[in-house]
Amino acid sequence: MHNALDATGEPVKTGAAHSDRPGVETVSLPERLRRASAPGVALLACSLGLCCFVSLAYAVSDLGVLVAVNDRFIGWIGAASMLSLVTATGVMSLSARIGTGPALTLGVIAALFGMTLAADLASGAHLALSLMLLGGGSGALLAGSICMATELPRPLARLALLAWSLPVAGSWPVIAWFSRHSSALDEAAVTVHPSWWLVSAAAATIALWSILNMLVDPHRLSPATSAPWQDAWSVLALACSLALLMVMLLGFDSGIGATWLRPVVLVTSGLVAAGWGWTAKLVPGAKARLSFVGVVVPATTLPSLPQLLVVAADAGEKRVGWEWLLILTAFAIAGGGLGWRIGATQTIPYGLVVYALASAGAWIMPGQPWLMACVAVPLVAAGAAVLVASLHGCSESRAGLYFVGFAVIAAIHLGSVFSLPFTWSVSGDLAQLSTSVDEVRAMGRVLFGLTFSASVLAAAYTWILSSRTSGSAPPPAAAV
Repeated sequence: MHNALDATGEPVKTGAAHSDRPGVETVSLPERLRRASAPGVALLACSLGLCCFVSLAYAVSDLGVLVAVNDRFIGWIGAASMLSLVTATGVMSLSARIGTGPALTLGVIAALFGMTLAADLASGAHLALSLMLLGGGSGALLAGSICMATELPRPLARLALLAWSLPVAGSWPVIAWFSRHSSALDEAAVTVHPSWWLVSAAAATIALWSILNMLVDPHRLSPATSAPWQDAWSVLALACSLALLMVMLLGFDSGIGATWLRPVVLVTSGLVAAGWGWTAKLVPGAKARLSFVGVVVPATTLPSLPQLLVVAADAGEKRVGWEWLLILTAFAIAGGGLGWRIGATQTIPYGLVVYALASAGAWIMPGQPWLMACVAVPLVAAGAAVLVASLHGCSESRAGLYFVGFAVIAAIHLGSVFSLPFTWSVSGDLAQLSTSVDEVRAMGRVLFGLTFSASVLAAAYTWILSSRTSGSAPPPAAAV
């Protein structure tokens, strides 16, 4: 049986009792149950954490109503995202000492309370409190579920990481479709609301596994030396903080006029992009740098681009049916599985080229469901392949997995939150998003144009990195 390795490359125990016979491991029934259910729990925890994000489909459709409920709505989104990233950082730094059980339990509680408050936006205080609870819950659930890999034997750890990455890569068309077709809510909403029976079952499963994990108390990977990663962590945290502070500045209405605020947003966007580029230069090792660059573009753009495509097509003469949703989801899963199997070195450069071409084709923002599916299928498939392959490529070290995993969470927040202020600063009018599908298409075209440019640059850089890593030997120690 293959066990996870510690920082020295030696196998570590994961809650199992070893028999006196050499090479034979006796695993107790609770430990066996904990291991076998871990990938499914990682899938549920990640999916529930993504349900806590503000749905861009709701935001563009009900923005006027949401601002009427709380005129600082956009500012509270930035504050909630900041809380989510702080929570994720705390979970990753403490998981090697206390495990993932407490984080998942607290994340489930915060998510349930946040979703309950978000279902009835009676006042501005309700909206603000629900956003903060959802932010804390999403950070705890996403970070806790990816850290589960350090508490599992290697085959199950990789399966849990795959289960975590598939919802991150392929759930955004699902969120957009349910946001547009939900019949449970007739008023404005901020997050997608699945059936309460489904949410309750998922929450109970996650909570029971967390309790079992705390009772079994498996041996975990010892904390790895993070000195080579300190500079990269610092610059990444600075870039994320700068972007979210700008969102809060815009949302909390500092009194700065639009004439000055638009260039401030554009300058801040450039500084944030430069910060992420600087972070890539500071990531130690070409292989880890390849994975980091690979996740940046898909993780930043996938939360917004498929949702805008669904919104634009759903506003046409014929609404987007569930069959198109199944097609997009199937291709996202297939793309993620293909990227996982082929590996990061080959998938990331070619996948980013396909992602750039798909972004160029999707620039038309079609109004027919079948044409939307034609341009969205290569987009979600290539994005999922690159994202999943990047996570797989960084799984050889615990420090690399945590850093790239946090980068994915941070990029999702920036892609979900910063798209509205950035589009407003370029050419849009946020007040008309909920009433004019043309404004939605204009917003999408701006983002697709930027995605094409960023994908081309990332593909060129990862092509160089992949040529450097193709002949390099693997590191002596593995964490997953």
